[in-house]
Amino acid sequence: MSRIYDNWERLVGATLLREELRLIAQRTPSDLSSASSIPSPSLSPSPSSLARSSFTYDEILQATDNFSSSNLIMYARTGDLFWGALDAGIRVVVKKVDLSLINRISFMQELEFYNKVSHPRFVPLLGHCLENDNHKFLVYKYMPHMDLHSFWFRNVVPFYRGKNLDWLKWETRLKIARGIAEGLCYLHHKCDPPLVHRNIDASSILLDDDFEVRLGRLHEVCTQAKETNGSRFSRGFERSISGTSDATCAYDVYCFGMVLLELVTGNLGCSFCCQGMPGSQAF
Repeated sequence: MSRIYDNWERLVGATLLREELRLIAQRTPSDLSSASSIPSPSLSPSPSSLARSSFTYDEILQATDNFSSSNLIMYARTGDLFWGALDAGIRVVVKKVDLSLINRISFMQELEFYNKVSHPRFVPLLGHCLENDNHKFLVYKYMPHMDLHSFWFRNVVPFYRGKNLDWLKWETRLKIARGIAEGLCYLHHKCDPPLVHRNIDASSILLDDDFEVRLGRLHEVCTQAKETNGSRFSRGFERSISGTSDATCAYDVYCFGMVLLELVTGNLGCSFCCQGMPGSQAF
């Protein structure tokens, strides 16, 4: 696995560098001089990044129109997803978790992740509702472009031309690739001990209205298999599953390489060879 990790890391670095150099070569001298005077864009806090709060069950019902079928996004394996809107007009996605069907540990682990880790490359969690005995609710910021997989098929399939991404600018592809890399870099190198996402594919990569990446599907994040001692996280967070072969940073990098392959070649579906069949289960 270490060889695979090294090979993919070199491939990812070389590909990103090649595309950056290609974009620079296309600019005129005036473009370069003006670009050098403009600071790099940063991800600033949005209304959704306010302090996470606890919502009442009535607020959840009102936001989702009593979980109306017209608000239903999909039935996901970690909970049913609904569109919603708070009183302040902020659009949200509400995940309804049925504890009789879904592992309670998985739900609590996602909450603990958000309590311990904060970074703009993760989908913002606005709050939660724990009042109901049988169902628990997580409230996320709404992502206009949803997940990368859904965005591709929403734009490509109706205008099918060999399943390619010719309509997506290289600048945007590079931006998406960099965003994923930044999120993984934080997990792998800024967290102590290193954390592993374990779910990197096109359906776990959410995009805001400016194509900034927010990593989702965080319910299986765990400490890297070889470094579970001295964790800042609780024993519940250091799950027994961390001993499996996919609980390594190398596995995340490999999966990222498959997503990068999709972005570069335009061949959809490569990343799902790591995770199984595609599905819009980013939350």
